[in-house]
Amino acid sequence: MVAAMFPWQNETMDKKNNTLDADPELIRRVEALVAETRRSREEIINDALRSYLDWHEDFVRSVSEGLEAADRGDFASPEEVERVLDKYRPT
Repeated sequence: MVAAMFPWQNETMDKKNNTLDADPELIRRVEALVAETRRSREEIINDALRSYLDWHEDFVRSVSEGLEAADRGDFASPEEVERVLDKYRPT
């Protein structure tokens, strides 16, 4: 890994400079977007982190809800499973 200085601002905190160790390919991709979009590194990195965290937080929340439902015994019936599978089976 190559260490790269990427300071970014977190909207929930005061401005802070942080250091991110990023793969050279990620650095290249960020720099390419900076050049192509004329957006700052901070904007691109914040957007990428925000998207990543939003998706994973939703995923973890959905899995937790599913596990809680399973713990309560809330399962699909065999008929419900077949109905869903039938929608995607080739005809």
